[in-house]
Amino acid sequence: MSTNGASARQWLEDNNNTVPTERVQQIIRSLLGKIEKLDKDHPDTVGLLEALDVLEHYLLDLTPSQPPSTAKEVPFDTSPLTSNESAPEPLSQEEKQRRFKALLLKSDIKSDIKSDM
Repeated sequence: MSTNGASARQWLEDNNNTVPTERVQQIIRSLLGKIEKLDKDHPDTVGLLEALDVLEHYLLDLTPSQPPSTAKEVPFDTSPLTSNESAPEPLSQEEKQRRFKALLLKSDIKSDIKSDM
């Protein structure tokens, strides 16, 4: 098919620029394979690179551009989740253990509670 940019453009025009994306991607992979096998100084390399460029631009033109966002901007709320006006009172060691035991009793870890707590 395309061995240079002009033949790639002609091929796209002959197909009314309606070539399936999968087919163009397949040709691009084929061109990349050929380019990798050739020495960079090989005379066909430039033409293959031109064809690759034309086909890649064709694919880029097919991708729909993102429409402008219609979503309204919502301000970021940086206010604290809780009020710091009333700090909790520090608990005694006995109260901490009592609350911990109560939590354990509510859960399925009842058998792991040590009697010396």
